[in-house]
Amino acid sequence: MNVQLTNDMSQLKTAVSRLQQDHHVISSSIGNSSQKTNAKIEKLAVQQNMKYDTLLELEKQKSDFLQKRNTKYAGRTEKRMAFTK
Repeated sequence: MNVQLTNDMSQLKTAVSRLQQDHHVISSSIGNSSQKTNAKIEKLAVQQNMKYDTLLELEKQKSDFLQKRNTKYAGRTEKRMAFTK
């Protein structure tokens, strides 16, 4: 019985050792994957911010253009109205 118990304990220790190694491998893989995912998220966030800034600048330019055009036409309309009076 003592021999059987010793063998069982040895097998148990081996199993625990394997589980610890597996746990380490899995944890490392998860950590590496997490780092890669975070890097991709940061890269996408930078790209999104750049696109947002570009679109915002385009909207500002469009707004400025339309304001200048409206001011230009408003001036013409005022001149016509003054001329017709």
